[in-house]
Amino acid sequence: MANNPPGSDRRSSRVFDRRKSTTVNGHLELLSKMSGHLAVTINLGETIQKALDLIVKFVGAEGGALFLFDENNFVLTCKASAGPVDIRGISVHSGEGIVGQCVTENASRMVRDVSEDPNFDHTIDDATGFRTHSILCTPMTVNGHKLGAVELVNKRTDDGLFSETDLLMLQTLASAAALAINNAHMAEELVEQERVSRELELATEM
Repeated sequence: MANNPPGSDRRSSRVFDRRKSTTVNGHLELLSKMSGHLAVTINLGETIQKALDLIVKFVGAEGGALFLFDENNFVLTCKASAGPVDIRGISVHSGEGIVGQCVTENASRMVRDVSEDPNFDHTIDDATGFRTHSILCTPMTVNGHKLGAVELVNKRTDDGLFSETDLLMLQTLASAAALAINNAHMAEELVEQERVSRELELATEM
């Protein structure tokens, strides 16, 4: 049998594969739980808030926000907020800040130290006294359609930093959230169409 190079371990690849398999299985379990929790909610507002609360809990973040994209005005507006600071209603233009760039480029971002990122806006921290250390952000899309983005702040660990595993988890959960939000939106549109149709029928009868 051939000798291994100094410091090598023939078991290392198998150990890595087991760890990778465990991570994937864990994410699939979370995805299943996420989908199950959101399947019982068809109200758009409730779906958005519940989706964010679950993502914050599963990833272990101190707080987070869910932004929806207005493709007509190229603006992202926070529709759900979790954590010590409520930022619902705040809007940013497409391409601005970490969230705006995330959606425009359709690419996830992990900022381990916001003090070193020129795109981080300190306005909310300065106004509230909250301190953002690290950020995870991922876009939400459905069939290529830009829906918005989910942004998480500060991992609940001693160093407050997110990892690549956290980012992968966020991407997985955000995909499930996007589908649930899209379904809730279509359900609300259908209800509105039926309401208008009934009113037209009543008007015709009168």
